[in-house]
Amino acid sequence: MLVASVVLWGAAIGAGLVEFGVAMSDALRSGAGDAGLVAQAAVRLAIYAVAALLVHRLAVGRRHARPMITALLSVIGLAAMVVPVAVELAAGGGFYATVSDDKGALFFAARGTHVAAVVAATVLMYQPAVTRWLAATAEHRRTPQRVTTST
Repeated sequence: MLVASVVLWGAAIGAGLVEFGVAMSDALRSGAGDAGLVAQAAVRLAIYAVAALLVHRLAVGRRHARPMITALLSVIGLAAMVVPVAVELAAGGGFYATVSDDKGALFFAARGTHVAAVVAATVLMYQPAVTRWLAATAEHRRTPQRVTTST
């Protein structure tokens, strides 16, 4: 379960990077290549780097990564993607245009993949087998390792 969760987190990060690339390409094509765009790019890349670091920490058994991933990626990140779309849909916006943010099919597919991967990875991350593995890994790190020397 942990491996599947980590793979899905990787897919979510990859899909987010595709969204980012499409959005940046669209902005540059429309002539919006200013300092604000550079700052936005730096922030987004930093977010994806932190996400990748947290997923790595989870993969190597660091229990603290799971609640951080949950708060930052599963709650805040997912809300940032879903809430604006829900508000626009409630106001009568069209589904495809709203989800794709008028950036086309690639963005639409990447956003759908991103949301689905986050939800699935979060569910898998909290399966009992993952909880047991994280607890066992933490216990192993707390247990002093006996060093033997030969004389």
